[in-house]
Amino acid sequence: MRKVIIGNFKPTAIQILDTALHLTIGSKAELVIGTKPEDSPTWSGRRKKDYEGALKYLQDIAARGALKPQVFLGGACAPTTWRQDTAIPILEEAGVAYYNPQVTDWDEKDAEYKKQGIPGGIIEVEAREKNTSQILLFVFDPQTRGLASMAEVVEYLRKGQHKVILVAGWLPATLEIGGQVVTQEEIVDINAARSALFHVAKTEGAVVFSDVASAVEHCIELLKQETDYWMKNA
Repeated sequence: MRKVIIGNFKPTAIQILDTALHLTIGSKAELVIGTKPEDSPTWSGRRKKDYEGALKYLQDIAARGALKPQVFLGGACAPTTWRQDTAIPILEEAGVAYYNPQVTDWDEKDAEYKKQGIPGGIIEVEAREKNTSQILLFVFDPQTRGLASMAEVVEYLRKGQHKVILVAGWLPATLEIGGQVVTQEEIVDINAARSALFHVAKTEGAVVFSDVASAVEHCIELLKQETDYWMKNA
């Protein structure tokens, strides 16, 4: 765990910025604040309120582990296991934050969020997490139709506000989803749509991989490059 220490000082704007930069590197960080500046004629009123407000927000960043989830693990969920089997172990080994939308019981989690005062439930939470993630990784698994994921990818490609990484997967010649046999006509249709999507993604500058591990490693490298840039130019 990364530890960032603020000692006995009246914080400056540069020190606050530098602390925020350090707290948002990696998946977890601990903020230790020493004795706060004593009240004085120069440390009172609005000045005190503004700087202590910044310290409070730095503590909030540290408590949440990172400023935002850095990689959103998108794509259809059930019955896929690529998140737990491949993506998450690689990300955690590299110390990279992520958001995993896969839940055991969708309805139960949706009700839990709504009880917490989030009107849109799980859909609202996922939308927020996507919008605050730096990289959106979408995996098109051979076991799923992934129709909603296609629409999501198009939306975020067109917005151009996130790095979008895709993993191409194709439906096999014979397939059952949810106990139903997928017809040959539907298999051909979905694979054709995926082919067109991957072509659009490449023209929009997205990278398309054939396996999850390589895609995740690429996400880590992109985040490392971005972190290095900010640290050099901060």
